[in-house]
Amino acid sequence: MNKKNSSGSGMFMLEMIMAVFFFLLCSGICVMAFVKADRMSHLAQDTNQAVMIAESMAETWKVGGKELLEEKTGAISSKSEETEKDEDSQSSVCTVYLDQKGEQAAAESDVFFMGILSQKEKNGLETAEITVIRQRDQKQLFTMTTARYVPEQAE
Repeated sequence: MNKKNSSGSGMFMLEMIMAVFFFLLCSGICVMAFVKADRMSHLAQDTNQAVMIAESMAETWKVGGKELLEEKTGAISSKSEETEKDEDSQSSVCTVYLDQKGEQAAAESDVFFMGILSQKEKNGLETAEITVIRQRDQKQLFTMTTARYVPEQAE
């Protein structure tokens, strides 16, 4: 009569498998948390850069208008497609293509940010809305509105 000695090794193996599964689950959750934190960090960096770009565009525009912005940043100007009801108002759009550092992009493949300035003028008051978009996913990172008064030129 052979009796098997039950040493409990089967139960020990089951406990070890459960412990390994638990640690795998916890490590998976930790990795997901670190990935989300990394994405949030990149978004914060890009948003910070977008704010700096928009402020720089606004200050340049306030000093010299659309013409200075085109000269300093290489902005591409186009007429706005929307029609104004007032005959006194004019509208135009400038687009600036920038690299990751916020400088003018050398090539189309280097474009990381796109700054768009929509300018409206009515009775000597120019208003500009500046929008900064991340190019790779077309995410709007920052928008600001600024205005300046341009007195009528005496002839």
